[in-house]
Amino acid sequence: MVAACFLSSSAFAAFNVLIDVNSGKPPKDIMVVFDKTKDPKSFKPVDRKGNAEFSFAEDGAIVIKINQRGPSELVFPFPEVMDIAKANLVLLTCKLEGQSRTSWQGNWGQWTPYTGSKLWWGAFTTDTAGTRSASGAGLDSSSPGGFLPTEMTTIRLPAMFFARRGEGWADPSQTNALMLLIGNIRDTAEREFTLTIDRISVAE
Repeated sequence: MVAACFLSSSAFAAFNVLIDVNSGKPPKDIMVVFDKTKDPKSFKPVDRKGNAEFSFAEDGAIVIKINQRGPSELVFPFPEVMDIAKANLVLLTCKLEGQSRTSWQGNWGQWTPYTGSKLWWGAFTTDTAGTRSASGAGLDSSSPGGFLPTEMTTIRLPAMFFARRGEGWADPSQTNALMLLIGNIRDTAEREFTLTIDRISVAE
């Protein structure tokens, strides 16, 4: 069994739920949200916080530069509205590359390449009003290796987390986007990360 981290709407740290998200029969797509091989530049992701930079690789993949200290809310719109409770998984095929460094008493240390570590980034969904889902899934614990992969890998995000209802939060029956929440970092840290996404889909 693989431990997939449940994230509450009010905080990133919550509790672990044991759910097997990486075994069994292969998932079947219900909806393809993004595919680098199919007119990729017509896809319009946004950062609601304005801290990330988007571009497209030569092969059509989404390339997201995460260089700022401030947080990001990366929104990937669905081609149509759906009831996320009718799905089992959201499949995110991606990799993370880059480096980071910290300072101590005003002196910056060396840049350290990202080779896999806990970043505590989360996946949520939004509805047609732009409201975030009442809960989400941790990208680290949903990833096969326990952290965002450095090689292109499909992460299985359990849709049951996005289907939770809560007063004041998104209506799961009106889901229309995947949202990745990237936390801020302290003034004593710097990062130069690149998140590359080949494909996003909703599956049963």
